[in-house]
Amino acid sequence: MLRVNLPPLTRVALVLCVALSAVVALLRYSAYYALSSGNTSDKPVSLASIYVAYLTVVPGASIVFPWAFFTATFVEQSVWAFTVSLATIYHAAKYCERVWGHAELARFLAIMTIVPNFAVFLACLLVFALTGNTDAEFATICGSVALQSGFLVAFKQLVPEHTVVLFRGIIKIRVKHLPALFLLFYTLLGVVFHARINACLTWAGFFTAWIYLRFYRVSSISPVSDFYINSPTVLLPAPVTGGGTQIPGASSTTTTRGDASDTFSLANFFPDAVSPLIARVSDRTFAFLVRMHLCSPFSLEDVEASNLRNGQFRQRFVQPLPGSVRAEAERRRALALKALDQRLSQSRKEAVVQQQQQQQQQQQQPQQPQQPQQPQQQVPVPQPPQLMQQPQYTQPPQQQAEQADVAIASLGETNFVPDDAHS
Repeated sequence: MLRVNLPPLTRVALVLCVALSAVVALLRYSAYYALSSGNTSDKPVSLASIYVAYLTVVPGASIVFPWAFFTATFVEQSVWAFTVSLATIYHAAKYCERVWGHAELARFLAIMTIVPNFAVFLACLLVFALTGNTDAEFATICGSVALQSGFLVAFKQLVPEHTVVLFRGIIKIRVKHLPALFLLFYTLLGVVFHARINACLTWAGFFTAWIYLRFYRVSSISPVSDFYINSPTVLLPAPVTGGGTQIPGASSTTTTRGDASDTFSLANFFPDAVSPLIARVSDRTFAFLVRMHLCSPFSLEDVEASNLRNGQFRQRFVQPLPGSVRAEAERRRALALKALDQRLSQSRKEAVVQQQQQQQQQQQQPQQPQQPQQPQQQVPVPQPPQLMQQPQYTQPPQQQAEQADVAIASLGETNFVPDDAHS
């Protein structure tokens, strides 16, 4: 039994597309046959005039059915559109769900289904109010054209350099050129075949997806990459995953808002002949929105971070085609990184072993007890001996006079007569 490996949200989208398209077709054809069988006038009943207002958007009748703005995207009224819608959901939604995750794809689908349908709904009401044309009032707005345009914008951000090969190599188109070709194709259909609703949905889906991815989407690189099975039939490059293995260098806390990279500017979606004009118009419009505080300007750090994130994403998640020069270079680079990682891990192990051995040797050596340090005694410095002086006794004055008289009496009296007196 053939098993199809599809993420859960992609399965839900496919089921919605099949179920809602079948229900609307059944209701429309039942009403058509009932009206045709009971028609007695000369004017035949037109199938295009029969609508289901509670599953598709009809400007004059669906205002009381708000869920119709979501369900209308999954309703296709022709076999060719139904086939293209299934192929788009199968390949595009599956790829984006495995790259972005379930929550982000659900948010993207909600925005891409509601906003473009509501924008075209308002445009039809405006045309009816200005011209009074009832065709605009009761036009049926449905189909996944806006969702297809949004997925092409997302691929321009994720894998711009990937080449889509169709019809065994007869048609080769770069992904970055697909949005402009898609817009041109449906614009010509709107002008030539009067498919104005599809043309409006295409442009509304393009601008909705670009504005959301450019300014509002919070993106992060998860360290764990989930499942992907390579298949030779897929049109898009397979995300490189390892079954839940951790990607080196990734961080779950690294988040950025929007995509300020140079390659995702509005002018880069169009050919070089018209990109300068679009760049001037878009820059002035953005400056006006910044002055009105409706948008935040990008700093140089935001641009560099977005460029770096996109480059890291393409290196981590996008697998090159087998047998190409880039594939061989990536293989050699992976082998070199693996060998370098092994050498670093081996050197770390050896360093840890040496450190453990040194610690064991230090623990095995006996530790000598440390003797307490005795306080150093200060040696006194010898000083020269001091001479002792005896105290002197002083006699009173009377005793000194008596002693002087005694000394004079013991010496006898002397009489000194000078020589001049004898002459």
